[in-house]
Amino acid sequence: MRTWFADLDERIRRELAAIALIAASVLLLFALYSDGAGAGTVGGFFQRVLLGLFGRGAPVTVVLMGVAGVVLLVGREVPRLPARAVGALLALAAVLVFVSGDMPDTGFIAAARNGFRGHFGGVIGATLHWLLVRAFGPVGRTLIMAAMALASIPLMLQLPLGRLASAGARGAGRAATGSARALRDFLLEPAGEAAGQELEPEEQDRAGEPQETAGDLAAVEGPPVIHADEGDEDEEAGLDAAPVPARARGGTAAPAAPTAAGGGAGTAEAAAAAAAPGAPVQDQPDGGDAAPRPYRLPPLSLLKKGSPRRPAAESRKEVEARARHLEVTLENFGVKARVVGVQQGPAVTRFELEPATGVRVSRIQSLANDIALSMAATDVRIESPIPGKSLVGIEVPNREISAVYLRDVIDTPEFQKHPSRLAVALGRDIAG
Repeated sequence: MRTWFADLDERIRRELAAIALIAASVLLLFALYSDGAGAGTVGGFFQRVLLGLFGRGAPVTVVLMGVAGVVLLVGREVPRLPARAVGALLALAAVLVFVSGDMPDTGFIAAARNGFRGHFGGVIGATLHWLLVRAFGPVGRTLIMAAMALASIPLMLQLPLGRLASAGARGAGRAATGSARALRDFLLEPAGEAAGQELEPEEQDRAGEPQETAGDLAAVEGPPVIHADEGDEDEEAGLDAAPVPARARGGTAAPAAPTAAGGGAGTAEAAAAAAAPGAPVQDQPDGGDAAPRPYRLPPLSLLKKGSPRRPAAESRKEVEARARHLEVTLENFGVKARVVGVQQGPAVTRFELEPATGVRVSRIQSLANDIALSMAATDVRIESPIPGKSLVGIEVPNREISAVYLRDVIDTPEFQKHPSRLAVALGRDIAG
């Protein structure tokens, strides 16, 4: 006979179970840390049961219960759930044995009685501790406890210990490099401040002002001005009528005449000759107004040409195997799809999927992390849909990245026939 709970939607049943687990874990945590006084009769009963079974490891059990509730509430299917559950049990057993380490060497009945009273690791922890010490001794008990703790990590995370260790080493290296750089900056900063304080106030003001160059002075002051006497009106009029010297074609101004304050005739004539339009200009290139020669690009033969993009038979077989593995992975999560095409690029391979009828695209997108884990990839990108196609693209990084040569990108009809002279060849995409 079907009950009303069985008639509910599966997602609703999962959410109700998740809410019950989370609420129970919060209530039990409150009961454990409040001595059961504020949790009522039921809370006090379960508090005594947890302490009797797990002792000091009771909070760990309650936290695992809450984590299970959160996983159910999120709604994501957990791959390899039995293996992860075994890992969680191993971790819990290691914790219970660890908290029972200071238990006195007594008989089994006394150990179980102490555990049932909530001491050490409870009945379970005291029993495991007593069995391991009797069978392997204190040293063997410690080694087995450490082995259980280490074995629980790859089982729960479904990641090899080597990959976790390498990721931790890279993070520690980056942290050490950042700390060394910060320490170096901290040690060198006072010396720089002391050196800056040795300057006098006037010297600091001068150091802060921009230095004027000869070219800036010439641009600001303009052509030289000659001051003549009041009686030499004819000479002054002739100087005013002289044109201002133009800048040279290369950007260099014509040589300026020296400024004369006494109004001598020889000096005025020299200034007029220097300012005349026909005066020779320095730094003028030979050939005068000859047209510049057009720039010729270097030949492409100077660049190395890459090998033709023809994947070997082994790589084709590997790509086909990865496509089949992708289909199996999606089917394990309840998504039926078929790989109908593969586009292999230099760094990424795109698998073109055709979902079965009734499969939502959002369902495939939510499995991005699970697909990356199954394909042993750092990350995957899901493109839905592929532009111009009614397919879903899953881009997976290649295990070996192919080099893209500059000549292979430049020596193409698309680049050679491009109308703009400012076009830049950046690389290749998945389509080539």
